[in-house]
Amino acid sequence: MCNIKFINMKSIPRIISLTLCILLLSGCKLLLTGCKTEAQECEQEKKIIVGHCYSTYEYLRTNANGYAQSGSITCFFNTLEVYYGSYRPTFNNHLLRFSLSDSTKRFYSIAFDLFTEVVDPDVFFIKGTWKIDTMEISNSGINIPHSSYTSNHFGDVSTVFSWEYVVYEKKLLVGSLDEYTEGKCLIHGKGVLEIKDTIFTDFPEIYYPPQKIVFEF
Repeated sequence: MCNIKFINMKSIPRIISLTLCILLLSGCKLLLTGCKTEAQECEQEKKIIVGHCYSTYEYLRTNANGYAQSGSITCFFNTLEVYYGSYRPTFNNHLLRFSLSDSTKRFYSIAFDLFTEVVDPDVFFIKGTWKIDTMEISNSGINIPHSSYTSNHFGDVSTVFSWEYVVYEKKLLVGSLDEYTEGKCLIHGKGVLEIKDTIFTDFPEIYYPPQKIVFEF
């Protein structure tokens, strides 16, 4: 004999409610997955950078148009990287590095390390001007006669860095694979580095004439 059980009519609303809850939870999971992908583009707080920068407060990599003049060559770029954080612990300053590169050319980039006083990102990432006395310029693949890479440290240089506008605000960040937190990070901005006097190096072909280097992201 076959045992046939019929669904109690009173349980149908419960089944429908349970099904709707499962569908809703699935939708939320997909939404959070999308948020995670977006948040991963904005990295912040304690990211270790190999090289000068330790304990980085801000890191950004994005597509951006820009150009700079090295020697008699004007170099055009399509990628921007920005680091901001403390320099080595024994130095009492912060470092802003912005690096311009061309993704279509291998090892073709120029990076400017600007040393500033120690200030929090909330103070630094606002519209205004910073006088820069000391900086390093790293030149890769651009008019270099004897090697593919040079880096020069310059003190007592007459340069000014300005934010024409910058947005540094809260955004959803990924704390781990399963956690989401709100934190501040760079969203939009336009920076200008003005070199007022020619900066010379040990190579006659490599110098940086007076110019305004603009990047926008």
